[in-house]
Amino acid sequence: TRYWRDWSSDVCSSDLLMQDALQLAVATTSQNNVAFTHSSIGNLYSNMSMYDSSLVYYNLSLSDYKKLDDKKNEVQQLINLGFYYSELADYPKSRTYFEEALKIAEKTENKSQKADCLSGISQIEYLSGEFIKAIQINDDVYKLWKQENNPWGIASSYVSLGNIRNRQSEFGEAVKNYEKADSMYKELRMEKLRATTINNIGTIYFYQGNYEKSIQQFNEALKILETTNDDKRFISLVKGNIGEAYGEQKKYTEAEKWLNESIDLARSIHNKKQMYETDMVLGRLKSSTKDYKAAAAYFQEAYDMVKESGERPAMVQLEADWGKYFYYIKDLDNAVKHLQNCIDVSKAIGSRTYVWKAYATLAEIKNEQNNTKDAIIQLEQAIKVVEELKQRITGGEEAKKIFANDESVVDLYQKMAKYLKKLGRNDEALAYIEKSNIENLKLRFKNEGNFGDSSQQNSNKQAKEKRSEERRVGKECRSRWSPY
Repeated sequence: TRYWRDWSSDVCSSDLLMQDALQLAVATTSQNNVAFTHSSIGNLYSNMSMYDSSLVYYNLSLSDYKKLDDKKNEVQQLINLGFYYSELADYPKSRTYFEEALKIAEKTENKSQKADCLSGISQIEYLSGEFIKAIQINDDVYKLWKQENNPWGIASSYVSLGNIRNRQSEFGEAVKNYEKADSMYKELRMEKLRATTINNIGTIYFYQGNYEKSIQQFNEALKILETTNDDKRFISLVKGNIGEAYGEQKKYTEAEKWLNESIDLARSIHNKKQMYETDMVLGRLKSSTKDYKAAAAYFQEAYDMVKESGERPAMVQLEADWGKYFYYIKDLDNAVKHLQNCIDVSKAIGSRTYVWKAYATLAEIKNEQNNTKDAIIQLEQAIKVVEELKQRITGGEEAKKIFANDESVVDLYQKMAKYLKKLGRNDEALAYIEKSNIENLKLRFKNEGNFGDSSQQNSNKQAKEKRSEERRVGKECRSRWSPY
């Protein structure tokens, strides 16, 4: 969120009032009044996610202020246009407007506008995967807001830093920054802006495998947003988050309901970023439910938009899931290509959150090709990343336990034990069996009966089969090598 919005929940009334204001401004024959009203209407339409309309009025206002040679307000319209194109995931064009605005703001020595420009550029660097640059620029933003004694600006810089640390899988640092911002929003009584911090803390729970807690956070954020119901982009994002969390719980019917609401809303406002983010999750869901035709369409649509935007962190997530899809349909050449691209981009930007999944899928491919030695090498890489992530978990030992007992994480250790046993390396296999922490896995699935949809029941059945396989492999290893 780039500025505080305090419009009435009745956005139609706000629109009518603005149009009345424009007629009055024209009647006064004051170009200043007309320019200001054009800008205000542009902001209103932007807040309502009516992007085409907001662009018209931002351009009108920019033209007005250029004629008036009003540099301060000219800069503000350039900033508005920068954020406009950022919303549409056109980051090169967005950067052009921010940099043009920054040049003027530096000449006029307007610190607040300079902070806004740098904030927009920092966001573009972050979305491009240039995390170090993004942090450096955000530090400058923080200092400027500090000099201006602007609490809203300081809080927004905390959110931005939290987002970068989140992408770097530095979960503890991310939460600290989100909580600093949330505390300031509480003091400022900016309840709506708290939806951002509440949602973003929910993503930390999600990445750490605590899906139930993440859903609670997302629902809390959604409740705040629905009090005004005027930020469709953000509502679409939160609904997508809820759907993704249900998908990880294998509650596919519930997940698809939320994801469809998210994508429909994103398409209705032509928000490309939210469209491709939800497309990726729907592609993963359809792959998991073996609806491969639908999955292919979602992945392709997401890829076209992500490639155009240049958002490398999103490409990492997409390639991990798309590679898995190709593995499912036995197109191993494409699977390897996409998985390797996930790994390459992850290394280039220093992102860990999804790369271990690419290594894990590559291991499965190598195993199916009877190349057990290389399968073990890929799994070693996956496990190394997971262990690094575990060290970054925030929330104490209980949070680490939840992450370690996530089904997909436990599966790494189970597969490693199988592959090692296949090569006769039974001592090492036994060590991985112990690492998989069977007893905690049992607790995770304890009391799960026939509740939920059929996909949840199938998940429980698969979990039981995995535990049986764990016991079998462990028993074999012990019977051969135990000294007792």
